Amino acid sequence: MMRTAWLLSLMAGWCLFPLLDVRAAAGVVAPSDTDPAITNFNNVHTWSVDTSGLGRRNTLFVMLPGTGGIPFVYQQVVRAASEFGFHAVGLMYPNALAVNEACAFSPDPDCHEKARREIITGADLSPLYAVDRVHSIEHRLIRLIQFLHNNHPSRGWGQYLDAQTNILWSKVIIAGHSQGGSHAAMIAHMYPVHRCLMFAAADWRIPGNLPATWVTLPGATPPERQLGLGHVEDPTVTAPVLRQFWSALGLATGGVEQLVDALPVPFEGSRMLMTALPSTNAHSCMITDLAMITNQQGSVYRRVWHWMMTGPAPLPVIRQATAGGITYEADPTAIYQLEYRAPDSDQFDPVGSAVSNTHGVVSAGPGGVPGWYRVLVRY
Repeated sequence: MMRTAWLLSLMAGWCLFPLLDVRAAAGVVAPSDTDPAITNFNNVHTWSVDTSGLGRRNTLFVMLPGTGGIPFVYQQVVRAASEFGFHAVGLMYPNALAVNEACAFSPDPDCHEKARREIITGADLSPLYAVDRVHSIEHRLIRLIQFLHNNHPSRGWGQYLDAQTNILWSKVIIAGHSQGGSHAAMIAHMYPVHRCLMFAAADWRIPGNLPATWVTLPGATPPERQLGLGHVEDPTVTAPVLRQFWSALGLATGGVEQLVDALPVPFEGSRMLMTALPSTNAHSCMITDLAMITNQQGSVYRRVWHWMMTGPAPLPVIRQATAGGITYEADPTAIYQLEYRAPDSDQFDPVGSAVSNTHGVVSAGPGGVPGWYRVLVRY
């Protein structure tokens, strides 16, 4: 893929999708087996991990089910995540009552945020829910990671908790479907996650017919790390609602909405993705096993999942561009290579070494040498 934006410099990106030949271990565990104090919403968590040691990304993929859903019906995406090199889990949590339904006619403009924060952290914030710390998403995830680390100490699960057993959110891809997707968005609002993936999900206020109040406020995770996938015929979270929700989150800064069905990866680099494939369950066909649209290779959305989990890397924000080089902001998930083209040449040549695992401002260029410069972004 090549995307260009000229400002005395050309920024471009390309993507690699290696064929991964991995062996994976997978299993299930009841939440109460990770902590006997957990006494409700005890349907099993699922987990999967590559055991070959090749291509492991040292990033945790967490899938949150939709309202009334259980992790067991999201096995395809969890298994796919492990095959892409991620540690992967499907997490059971208190999800009987949808927040959008509970807060539908609440006069409290912060109803959605309070409800989601209570479900996520266990703090007593909402009169509509009674989720304590032990039954919260955070505690369940901590206990699951500890359980997997204790029972499989050589497989790297422990790297997602710090010494105080806090979740290292910067190493987590938080994903969710429907209600779970909106929880994922709230987690990304609260913490700087590695990536946030929302499937058929929007936090929506019926009074005013607008995104929930918190959605319009700055969050901890930049929009460049958030992606959404929906269905144009979804009767539950409609396309117009999705578009307004995504726009409020800032996803439009990555380019216009794209229909993925016939478009090749990387979908023009968009973070707002739609499908229109025929389905009797347009709300779930891109993510749940029972409603999944499949072919002989499995889910037709596997390539979309891969893109959402592994790309796009943010194109560098140009801070300064002169005749002698450029200054740009680097993202640690990408590799950047500066290239130079002389005014009388059609050939771009590398300048210096590639920049990787770097966050912050990078200055590059030989200085005092006029010409065209471009930054190639590999992700």
